[in-house]
Amino acid sequence: GRKVDRGGVGLERHDARVGSVDALFADPHLYASAANSVVFAALATLLSLLIGGTMAWIVERTISTPATHFAHHAISADDGIGHYKGNYGNLLFFWDVLFGTALITRRYPPAVGLRDDLENGPERWWVQLLYPLFKSRRAQSALSREPTIVG
Repeated sequence: GRKVDRGGVGLERHDARVGSVDALFADPHLYASAANSVVFAALATLLSLLIGGTMAWIVERTISTPATHFAHHAISADDGIGHYKGNYGNLLFFWDVLFGTALITRRYPPAVGLRDDLENGPERWWVQLLYPLFKSRRAQSALSREPTIVG
C-alpha cells in the first residue's frame, strides 16, 4: 500500500482503491470533501445566476454597452432596437438613464450608420470634426443646417 497524507494524519491505501469510487466512500474525509465540493458548486452556480443578473442590470444602467451604443447608431428606429434620439453616453450610460434618453437593449440593430453617408459617401472630415462650426452643404445630411436624421 501507499501512504496518503491528509493534514498530518497518515492513512493506508491499497493501490487499486486510490482514486476509485470505492475509496471515496470508504474514506470519510474524501467523502465529506466531495460532498462539500458538490454543495459548494451548486451554491456558487445559484449565486452567480442571482448576482450575474443583478450585476448585468447595474452595469447596463451605469456604462454604455456595445449593444446600447450600436442602438444609437441604428439607421432605423422601426425595429424597436434603434434609438438615435437617445443613448448618447459613450462611457457613462447613467446620464441617459437619469435624463430619460436611455433605451436598454442587448440586441444589435440590423444596420447602422446614416442614410446620407450610405447614399453619398462619408461627410467631409472637417464637417464631422468641427460641427456645428462647419455644417454640411447636403440638405439631407445629419450635419446640415436643418438635419434629417432618419427619412
